[in-house]
Amino acid sequence: MRAIRDAPYLVRLVKVFDRINNLQCIHTSPQPGKAQQYVEETLKYHLPLASEVDPSLAGAMRHAIDQLLARD
Repeated sequence: MRAIRDAPYLVRLVKVFDRINNLQCIHTSPQPGKAQQYVEETLKYHLPLASEVDPSLAGAMRHAIDQLLARD
């Protein structure tokens, strides 16, 4: 994540969009506990990055997290 934080804006933007997409799809993972681990990593590393890149994307990421947690 350190390399991503120091990367150009476009790279960070793609990373944020990729994580949002992954949050929307992770519920299909056959690995037990994978979604919870993904949420924890997202809250710790990716949500702060999204806030730096674009606050509205941070909101979209938070929404994706909430939807994923509501599935459980």
